[in-house]
Amino acid sequence: MGPQITLSTLSTGSISLNAFEKNIQFFAGAGYNKIWSNNSLTRLFLKYSHLDNSSEKVLSLNRNNYYTIKTDNLVSEAGASYEKRFY
Repeated sequence: MGPQITLSTLSTGSISLNAFEKNIQFFAGAGYNKIWSNNSLTRLFLKYSHLDNSSEKVLSLNRNNYYTIKTDNLVSEAGASYEKRFY
């Protein structure tokens, strides 16, 4: 999936809020199943996910920047599952 970009503007009288947010997320997964000669089953699944988020919020009062908040967040997750069944 490509980047998701959001732009917002809110204005009321002499106060305005401008906000920007960009999200990029990746996911990968792979699985393996094996049925053995004795009919037992082995399953393995691996996964990885990564989220990169950048945002900026600017509050203006009487057309002057009052404050700016900038954030950059990175979140990664990895996992594995293993299953063995005997019949």
